[in-house]
Amino acid sequence: NIFFMSIVATGLEAGEHDWIEKFIKEKIHDVKEALRTDTEHFSNALCSYWKKDYENSINELSKVRSEDFAFKHNIKSLTLKIYYDLNESEPFYSHIDTYKHFILNNRSVHDKVREQVNNFINYSKKLFTLKNLQETDREFEIMKLKREISENHSLINKIWLLKKADEV
Repeated sequence: NIFFMSIVATGLEAGEHDWIEKFIKEKIHDVKEALRTDTEHFSNALCSYWKKDYENSINELSKVRSEDFAFKHNIKSLTLKIYYDLNESEPFYSHIDTYKHFILNNRSVHDKVREQVNNFINYSKKLFTLKNLQETDREFEIMKLKREISENHSLINKIWLLKKADEV
């Protein structure tokens, strides 16, 4: 399922939305049966997110029942992105707190992964704050943040972060 979800995520980032939707329908049966339903719901949530159908994305995420760390982490990451895009301050900051505790309290998380996720969370928080500042106050800070993100080698979701920085 990790390979399957990597194809879905990469294809969506590359803008191949139609191809990915077809791929999910045609190839979901190749995923191990025990992971199939959750993988399909998560993949559909990703597709909905990229279409900016945030309501359906959250709905699909709510159908994922796995207790697997990778699923939980991916759900938290996508939920953060949804709240960011919806510009929902209270849910965004609350979710960041939950996400940080999830990573910190999970003893099985390798230190490198913990660092990558924390960097993602911290950069997301900085971007969210900057996008809600007055335009005259943020241009230099955004340029500086984009450079930091670009140069950081211990970071997940770098493409998404840089895209959001460009949008600000």
